[in-house]
Amino acid sequence: MAEKIRKILPAFLILILVAVTIGEIRADVETPSTSGQVNNVAPSVSGVNLADADSGDIGLTENTTTTVYCTATITDTNGGADISSCTAVIYRSGVAGGAGCTPNNNNCYSVSSANCTLGSAVGNDKNATATAYIYFHADPTDTGTYATAQGYDSQTWQCQLKGIDAANASSTATDSTPPDITTLTALNTDSSITYDALNPGSNMASTSIALNATTTGNVPIDVQLRGDDMTYGATGTIAVGNQKYATSTAAWASGTALTTNYINLEVDMAKPTTSPSDSTDIIYWGWQVPSGTPSGTYSGTNYINAVED
Repeated sequence: MAEKIRKILPAFLILILVAVTIGEIRADVETPSTSGQVNNVAPSVSGVNLADADSGDIGLTENTTTTVYCTATITDTNGGADISSCTAVIYRSGVAGGAGCTPNNNNCYSVSSANCTLGSAVGNDKNATATAYIYFHADPTDTGTYATAQGYDSQTWQCQLKGIDAANASSTATDSTPPDITTLTALNTDSSITYDALNPGSNMASTSIALNATTTGNVPIDVQLRGDDMTYGATGTIAVGNQKYATSTAAWASGTALTTNYINLEVDMAKPTTSPSDSTDIIYWGWQVPSGTPSGTYSGTNYINAVED
């Protein structure tokens, strides 16, 4: 029995020595710290697109604003969460200063970060949408008479969108297929013309009833006029030619008789440059009542159509 113990004991001591040796090696492990600088990289912008809700050339709305959208993708290799904001400039491409233009509702719109929204980060990307409200008198860039005369027909409406990161680093890009703003011919007038009360067989001495007209589009205009007969009840009729118009207060004989077909009238109303419109004019009206006309209050409709000057 004693013989067996002596044989086992050296092996046991060997295990203890190995364990002690391993423990000493582990106690010797060094733990150096690591560090390295990750540089901030400015975000990039791609896929800029300017359009209205119809996603084509931008058609304005008379006497008010039209909403347009400038969309893009902003990419940041520091991660999409690093993209903090965006801004944009929407402008007629030939305006002085280009994207550095001075804001003006005719040709240059600045979109702040409050109106430039960012989507959620997807990898390194965020989608951006800048929203602007373009006034009815913004310069047209199609091939209309006014746009061509001004040299705008060779230009477009452009959007430059800027992506900004948390360190305020930024970059910009512009729309590679920018749209036109199209010509808008439009006007507003007073809602009614009320003639002087007359006896049958008489006429007003002059075209003295003023109808105020205001240009509500983005080009200079003239007008076309036509009208219907004025009627009262089932039998009373005053033919349309008994109404006359002029561009100033004129003697009755000098006025132009209204017809049932459109006739051009040169008024030379300028392109508006502000809202409310700063382009106005007056068309003057008068009438005569033929002999034998039954008494009563006669009514009808006149039509005033805006055409580009």
